[in-house]
Amino acid sequence: MIYWRNAATFRFGGIIRALLLLLICTTATAEDYIHLGMWSYHFDDSGYRQKHNLIGIEKNNKFAYTYINSQNDRSFYVGKIRRDWKCAGKWCLGYNYGIITGYDIGRYKWTPIAFPVLSYDGFIKFDITCAYDIVCAIQFRHEI
Repeated sequence: MIYWRNAATFRFGGIIRALLLLLICTTATAEDYIHLGMWSYHFDDSGYRQKHNLIGIEKNNKFAYTYINSQNDRSFYVGKIRRDWKCAGKWCLGYNYGIITGYDIGRYKWTPIAFPVLSYDGFIKFDITCAYDIVCAIQFRHEI
């Protein structure tokens, strides 16, 4: 069951669900993915949540994810990803950026954010992102 913190988060959640449905129902290309699962490692070991129950969709390098964040709050992350900046075999370096919710960063509920991405495109596909010197996370994706 999903618990919503306030009406603004609920409205944003409805927008994300509608966007996910729209992306799923449109024609998929070879670069479209469904994202399932995310695990993180926090360098300060402060008892943060490490399993995040992520689900999301990526289409034409644009994405929408929802998950339970490290502080046990519902987060939404929408934005754009690039995985082809520097490649060596099945490994590629890239970045993603967008708007994220669910964290108390400053006084705003929606925060612009950017991360470096290390991607692996073998039999199993995954992305590794690191946020500053605080946390690294891995999330898995599957072509649709």
